Amino acid sequence: MNFSNHIPRFTARLLPVLFLFLAVLHPFPAAAGKMVLHVYQDPPKARISLIPYRMLLIRMETILKKNGFEKGKAGDRFLLVPVVTVLSRDSSAGQPAKITLKLSMQLSVGDGIDGTLFSKTTLLLEGNGHNETEAYVDAYKKINPDNKELVTMFHSASDKIAAFYTKNCNVIIKGAQDIASKGQYETALLKLLLVPDTCKTCMESAMNAANAIYEIYIDKMAISRLEMAKKVWTKEQNYKNAEAAFFHLSFVDPDAAGYMDAKNYYDQIAAYLKSNGKETPPEISLKKPYEGDEKIVARQLAYKQMVDKYLHEAGIATNYNIQSW
Repeated sequence: MNFSNHIPRFTARLLPVLFLFLAVLHPFPAAAGKMVLHVYQDPPKARISLIPYRMLLIRMETILKKNGFEKGKAGDRFLLVPVVTVLSRDSSAGQPAKITLKLSMQLSVGDGIDGTLFSKTTLLLEGNGHNETEAYVDAYKKINPDNKELVTMFHSASDKIAAFYTKNCNVIIKGAQDIASKGQYETALLKLLLVPDTCKTCMESAMNAANAIYEIYIDKMAISRLEMAKKVWTKEQNYKNAEAAFFHLSFVDPDAAGYMDAKNYYDQIAAYLKSNGKETPPEISLKKPYEGDEKIVARQLAYKQMVDKYLHEAGIATNYNIQSW
């Protein structure tokens, strides 16, 4: 579908300006500016309902966002660990029966790798329902993200996470550069993009390092995409393979060192199609050279996509050092 046909002309002309305005206001990816906490809790044993477990995770995510954090995943360094203890269980006769649960929930935030506990608090909860599952869900729904004890806990944790990045900034950047030297560019970039904006000096240094790695990354990607385009086109020169070649070339960044090589190859294929009475597919085109501040907008969009992809991918099972929490 050609989306430009569904956007009023005036609005379409304003979109680049709007994206640039947003990039100036938020020069770094939104998720990257927040601290990331992985909600660590083992799922219940077999034959026990997963509904309360999932409800607790959903509620924890809401609380994290409300307090300026982004929900992470398994493998992340910093954790939010909820531990729920049943204080009492009461049931009342009747049709239907009613279950009342009184719970104690300990919430801890810390460094799951070196085992440092940053802060913790305990909440007393009560839930009612026709069965235990409903009672747990009811109790979890009552957790107030604006609870003073929760806010204090997260504020303290935020300060200590910021101190971690400030203290280890050079190590983080050097580690990312070492990873990039092995060709793992996206992994290296993510380590730098996830430095929170509360650590302004470290974040600026990390972004400078990220930009340097990104330029190497797009140069390598340009070479790789051109090779893939050549492989598919030289195999057999037909319209289907032309589309496949154009698809690979459409990923080449205009700021990449190999952009002109990609453009020349694109033009060669387009000329071949034209000589055989066929047009180039309009929905697959080479990116045009950047004008003005378009490069800034494109770079920030690429960073945001990397962070969003990371946050939605499955995590890596990790043996955390939280026994003393």
